[in-house]
This record gives sequence, structure tokens and C-alpha cells, in this order.
Amino acid sequence: MQNDNEFADQVKQYNALDKEIRVLELNGAPISDHSMLQLKHDRAQLKDWLHARIN
Repeated sequence: MQNDNEFADQVKQYNALDKEIRVLELNGAPISDHSMLQLKHDRAQLKDWLHARIN
């Protein structure tokens, strides 16, 4: 991560999105199902991108 700024930025974005989802889930998800699914979809895409960069 120290030598790859793009990867580091994506990790930060993934962590922020993951935290947002976890907080929403703990609060009973006070957003629409569609919005929650979109957040989870975005998180999955980031995870897949990060995984591909590691391999």
C-alpha cells in the first residue's frame, strides 16, 4: 500500500463503505432496501478489485 496510491485509496474507500454499512445494519438499516443493496454492491466491487490487485 505504501507504494501504490491507487490501491491505498481503494482500501480507504472500502473501509469507509464497510463501516457505513455496519453502522446502518446496527441501527436497523434506516435507508431503503434498494439503497442498502447498492452500498453492498459497491462494497463487493471494491473487494473484488482489491483482491484482483493482490493476486
